[in-house]
Amino acid sequence: MYDSILQFAQQLSFKPEIKNGPVKAHGKKIIIAGMGGSNLSGGLLRIFGPSVDVVLHRDYGLPSFQQNVLAESLLIASSYSGNTEETLDFLEHTLRIGLRPAVITSGGKLLARAQEERLPYIQIPNNVIQPRVAVGLSLVALAALTGRDDLIGELSRIATVLVPSAEEAEGKRITDALSGFIPLVYASNQNRSIAYNWKIKINETAKTPVFMNVFPELNHNEFASFAKNEKGPQTPFKLLLIRDDEDHERIQKRMDITASLLSKNGISAVETSMTGTTRLERALRLLVRADWTAYHLALSYGVNPDNIPAIEEFKKRMVS
Repeated sequence: MYDSILQFAQQLSFKPEIKNGPVKAHGKKIIIAGMGGSNLSGGLLRIFGPSVDVVLHRDYGLPSFQQNVLAESLLIASSYSGNTEETLDFLEHTLRIGLRPAVITSGGKLLARAQEERLPYIQIPNNVIQPRVAVGLSLVALAALTGRDDLIGELSRIATVLVPSAEEAEGKRITDALSGFIPLVYASNQNRSIAYNWKIKINETAKTPVFMNVFPELNHNEFASFAKNEKGPQTPFKLLLIRDDEDHERIQKRMDITASLLSKNGISAVETSMTGTTRLERALRLLVRADWTAYHLALSYGVNPDNIPAIEEFKKRMVS
């Protein structure tokens, strides 16, 4: 895990090759089917191009669109391992109705099916320990499949300025604040995918539960649950605020008030700010920071940051 984080910027220089291409990237929608870390890159595509109509499908079967909409969409099956059963199920459903999705994978059954059916696919390297740390490879592959040369160019630029080791100290600082607490990862709605990335990384690497939510919605529901209640659960939380200078001024005020009121109920806050010259660069820097935080949290709890035994045991039981 440590080496994978250090080498993250190298992922952004990956040169993808579309086999069985080209892919017609004219779809009205881009529908990406994938689970966990394999479907984190779709949210980053939204950050780079907010007007892009991206649908993230995290389930079996097909999303609930009419068949003509699916036929007009760019369908992508994404699984780092190539053996994710929900993604394979999506692929088979598309083939049954005569649709031909593109594929992003490092191998496994998904690669075999893409080759058998002569589907367009990009095979990404399998030298990264876990899919949640391979988001750079997935994003480059996604940019290639969607014909976004501008995104590929931006990722190549970021690869020259992003120094993962420089983010470790901030990750350690956040770790020191979060250790022993259940994190509440809060961000603006426009940074939802970043907050969700933080949740996944801490869940899997540090084996820690995480609450994740976005402003302003959380102020209308979840916020009420932290009122003092002597007979209610007294679980220790720590607020992690993701700050972004581009957030609406009213969102920034909501963050200030939320942190102030929660502190009165014994929930203190740690903040981290997005830094960088472009929106995507700021997002990727923050995701590297999330990896460092999760890694050092794992060490502080004495758990292996690489393995995910609970998920592996769950998968074994699903097979039987």
